[in-house]
Amino acid sequence: MTTTGSVSNPDPGPAGRGATVVARELRREFPGPIVALAGVSLALDPGEFVMLTGPSGSGKTTLLSIVGGLDEPTSGTVEVDGVALATWRHDGFHRDVVGFVFQHHYLLGHLPAHVNVEIPLMGTGLGTAERRERAEALLTEVGLADRRLYLRDGRLVPEPGAVGLSAAQ
Repeated sequence: MTTTGSVSNPDPGPAGRGATVVARELRREFPGPIVALAGVSLALDPGEFVMLTGPSGSGKTTLLSIVGGLDEPTSGTVEVDGVALATWRHDGFHRDVVGFVFQHHYLLGHLPAHVNVEIPLMGTGLGTAERRERAEALLTEVGLADRRLYLRDGRLVPEPGAVGLSAAQ
């Protein structure tokens, strides 16, 4: 998960990226009952780098899904820049504040890298030229500007994870 902006400033530029994230007493139960999280709390400062490790089934994905607004806790709260995540319109939160790079990138291999990055921007109201400019800036940021048009045998030449990261931003 990468934060791409904050509540007060959705596009602060590369130097000011990040948001304050506070999770308190998160609990997530699934039918069974399976308790994936029990009383998990954390606080992250803007730009802070954190590594989440643990064995399979320990709740890592569940925690990230809740903090990223893809799932809801059974109990507990998440705040992003002091705003309760439960009060966000999720389309705005996912568009303006948080991005995901999933384990499987599901890029469209028949399309060049810059188009894979442009696709998530289509719902933002940006025009074609603005989307292309933003996509190229994001690919530059992850070191792939020189390979934005490349395809090989219907597959993207650039590293799919880096293209996925650009698309998430």
